[in-house]
Amino acid sequence: MSAVIKPTQSEISENSSLPNSRRVYSDGQLPGVRVPFREITQSPSRNFDGTLVANPPVRVYDTSGPWGDPSQRCDVREGLPQLRREWIVSRGDVDEYEGREPMPIDDGYLTFEAAKRARVKDVGRLEDFPTARRTVLRAKPGLCVTQLHYARRGNITPEMEFIAIRENLGREAAWEAGDAPRDSLVGVTYHDPDGDRAYCYNSEVASMRLKLWDRPSRGRSGWLLRETLVAHGTAHFEYAQRAPVDGVELLVR
Repeated sequence: MSAVIKPTQSEISENSSLPNSRRVYSDGQLPGVRVPFREITQSPSRNFDGTLVANPPVRVYDTSGPWGDPSQRCDVREGLPQLRREWIVSRGDVDEYEGREPMPIDDGYLTFEAAKRARVKDVGRLEDFPTARRTVLRAKPGLCVTQLHYARRGNITPEMEFIAIRENLGREAAWEAGDAPRDSLVGVTYHDPDGDRAYCYNSEVASMRLKLWDRPSRGRSGWLLRETLVAHGTAHFEYAQRAPVDGVELLVR
């Protein structure tokens, strides 16, 4: 689509934040990685003796895009900012090209005359997007530009870091200690994509201690300890290495 139907006044709504919440960001280590979250304020809990206990805010996905940030001015006619363009171009494996010319059928019209008439004020509601003619990118001949291709080559892209931070809700886990009885381990062997053999061992009755940290965010420079998880003989434990462990059965060879 190269144009847009003009919205009526009733279809326009003001940007407003969700109640009892705010937009927060977690910055990545790669340039330009800034992941949005929605932080929801919780009410305090009341104990049986009537005292109140404060509850920490809950962090969830925020998929509202720029419209969820009260500091942003959004206009559907201007389109979304090209946040990934610099990441894509900097990899050096894409070219710009013009693409084809827009056709009336792209906007639902059979002829150029019909599309032209729809653009006339008080006759139609068709309006051109100012950013409709952005330069299109495509892979250079013989190159692959998928995230899976980069991952197989061992390249960590900004897109990958963005997703990792979002899926972890901006937290980092620091494994302090873990152990499992040798006789509780079971193992499998497999081949990595590079062809080397690897061994993976599991236990369902491990003990562990894990700390969850919130990444530094705008307005807070240091790491914030969110919680410490402790399990005694009830944790699932898994690790992989290149060499086999003597005396541990391999279920899959």
